[in-house]
Formats: sequence, C-alpha cells, structure tokens
Amino acid sequence: MDETGKKVFNLAGLGASPREIEIALGLPAYHIHMSYHRELMAGYSKAESVGCLLSEKEKRLAKYRMYCEANKEKIRERKRRYYVTHKEEFRERKRRYREQKIKKNFLSKELNNEQKAA
Repeated sequence: MDETGKKVFNLAGLGASPREIEIALGLPAYHIHMSYHRELMAGYSKAESVGCLLSEKEKRLAKYRMYCEANKEKIRERKRRYYVTHKEEFRERKRRYREQKIKKNFLSKELNNEQKAA
C-alpha cells in the first residue's frame, strides 16, 4: 500500500465519504474508485467493526489531523499569503501590545514604589 493508499484507508476508517477523501487528498473526481477501491473498502469495513469505539469529537479531530497532514503545503502557503496581505495589521497589533506591556510595567513599578514609601 503506497502513501496515498494509506491515507485513503485511514480517512475511510474515520467514515469520510469518497468525495471528502478526494477533496482532502487533492485527487480528481472518481479517482479513488478506480485506483484505491481496495483500500477504500478495507477502511470502511474497519470503520464498521470499530465505529462504536470513537466518539464524534474524536472522529472530527482525526479527520482534521489527516486533512492537515495531507495539505501541509497548501495551509502553509495560505498563512503566508494572509500575513503578506495583512502585514500592517500585524505590525499595528504588535506595537499596541508593546505599548500596553510597557504601560503595565510602568504602573506596577509605580505602585511598588508607593507601597514601599507608605
């Protein structure tokens, strides 16, 4: 079983539909039925036999992990593009955070000085 076959098996074991699996792995439509039918059916039979052991939350988390692993590069590129287009917002947030931190430190030092003087 190759790498994509293993991913198909795991996603099918989590109860994902063939179309969801194709989207998650970036495969063309109906490619799973032609190339990975055996892995797909094995995953579904595994899901039937073990399905009652996983809660909905665990299934959702597992699907999300598999999606993230299959699409690492896409996610990384999306984050990078977002940062590039919103660079000024990030700088502004960073500046405000530093100002608040400095102000908080200044106030706490001032409070400590007053307590020592009293």
